[in-house]
Amino acid sequence: MSYNKLLTIIVPVYNVEKYLEQCIQSLLAQDIPQIDYEILLINDGSTDKSFEIAKRYKDTHENIILLTQENKGQAAVRNRGVKNANGEYIMFVDSDDMLLPNVLKNIIITAKEYDLDVCAYKMVCYDSKGNMHDAACQPFSSDKVYDGKYAIMHGADIGSSCIYLYKHKFLIENNLKFLEGIYHEDVEFVLRMYAYIKRIMYLDIVAYSYTWNPNSTDRHLYHDKRIKQICDEFIIIKSITDFAETYVFDKDLKEYYLKHNNSMLVSLLLGIIKNRSFTNKTKKRLLTKMKNLFYPLKGKTLSWKTSLLIPFLNIILKSNKDYKSLDI
Repeated sequence: MSYNKLLTIIVPVYNVEKYLEQCIQSLLAQDIPQIDYEILLINDGSTDKSFEIAKRYKDTHENIILLTQENKGQAAVRNRGVKNANGEYIMFVDSDDMLLPNVLKNIIITAKEYDLDVCAYKMVCYDSKGNMHDAACQPFSSDKVYDGKYAIMHGADIGSSCIYLYKHKFLIENNLKFLEGIYHEDVEFVLRMYAYIKRIMYLDIVAYSYTWNPNSTDRHLYHDKRIKQICDEFIIIKSITDFAETYVFDKDLKEYYLKHNNSMLVSLLLGIIKNRSFTNKTKKRLLTKMKNLFYPLKGKTLSWKTSLLIPFLNIILKSNKDYKSLDI
């Protein structure tokens, strides 16, 4: 594979007129020549002034590319971005977030020097009032190369896809795409990604600034959207289970994935039962869906304490009790 750019930064754009300009400016305020990297803005059917802002920057900066499409969601945008990218490396930046100034050079130098599939960096988080919160730290040395199996089984943070620099060839050869149409597509993507990583480093570089945006697509957790979020988490668990059983040939790694999925299921089951905003009918509908997909829960979780709950939770799933009255 040959690429005519060193890096492609993929930015989904959807109704972010309040944040987009500062995001783009942060991507331009970097310590590598603009001729060496492209910023791929993909307008996902915005109905505010986001497209106009993006076009203004595209018209004045040769390294900015603007694509537009009907609204399909963030996962579809990222998949299109990878397909259209010209960079040897790929980075995902959400349009309501930013990169810190002059962070790209050292990240890319390290990725090339150590021939990394993936290079992780740190994130700083701000709430809606501008207060700073430290993000989760990766429990690894910053000067060592790890493989994905070791990392994920020793506490790697599997949250956002935006805290990694990816070798483009690595994504293509392993057919790594985001699952479209669901919340938390990052979780499903990153979980699968770790099974393929042969070389990853966790740099002691704070590069990404994440802002809690109350209007973000991932935070509309009102009643109907909370129900969809839970159903989407079922989809993620089913996807990772199928992936582990079909494509993961390492016994220990496969066991890790299945335990991780059981941990998610236990958490979801308890959360549904305890949720006071759900009607009894809603709880029954969600638990029936869980039962149809996963009953009986088998094996263990990542914690011996929650592993002890599995037989009791199977009893709950099997029965047809008034879930609202259960005291757990």
